[in-house]
Amino acid sequence: AGSDADIVVTAQKRSESIQDVPISIAAFSGETLQEANVATVLDLGRVATNFQTVRSSNTGSTRIGIRGVGSLANTLIEPSVAVFVDGVYVPRSGSVLGAFLDIGGVEVLRGPQGTLFGRNASVGALSLRSALPENEFSGEVSGEYGSFDRYKVSGYVNVPLTESISARLAGMGQWYEGPWVNRLDGRRYGGSDDVSFRGTVKGEFGNVEWIIRGDYTHMNGDGVANFDFDPASVSPARL
Repeated sequence: AGSDADIVVTAQKRSESIQDVPISIAAFSGETLQEANVATVLDLGRVATNFQTVRSSNTGSTRIGIRGVGSLANTLIEPSVAVFVDGVYVPRSGSVLGAFLDIGGVEVLRGPQGTLFGRNASVGALSLRSALPENEFSGEVSGEYGSFDRYKVSGYVNVPLTESISARLAGMGQWYEGPWVNRLDGRRYGGSDDVSFRGTVKGEFGNVEWIIRGDYTHMNGDGVANFDFDPASVSPARL
């Protein structure tokens, strides 16, 4: 609000002002997502209207919907909302749950996008852009502590190597015990241990810009969802 700067998006596979793109689009910068506490793609619905995500006990079956329409994305069903990370298509939407690391911008494209983004974009597309290295030294480290023994540490460091080459390394680790306790054996469920890293090197040589990225994500958890059972709802014999 109150800014005359253009919002530049890549919804048509090229950088252009959002006012010149004939698409229903919602675009957010990394700073906006951080201020809104959008930590994963599951939180994106807080700022992007008509965007829904549902995570099941099977991470690979995470459902992404736009305007109330969307299909599960597992090994048998193709998704109807295409997901891209830095322009690379992600076949299984559950893979991006841990990819919300050092994000530079997010674009939510509503409506069919099959012309530019392929057959799996019949409902819309989600484009994630990671932050690019800058030609100055910078860094950031943040930590979080939450209920049920939840710990999270994340951060990045940006280092200029030469006048034309710079590098950026980002990482995140999260440890969560889970909110549910089995009263029979005292074990906790619903937790996860997530680790994610991304390294980027950018080189500018005249009119040519080279960008090399490598990322690693490991998500480990029991996949338990909260399904309550009331013993009074069945007969003693059936119980």
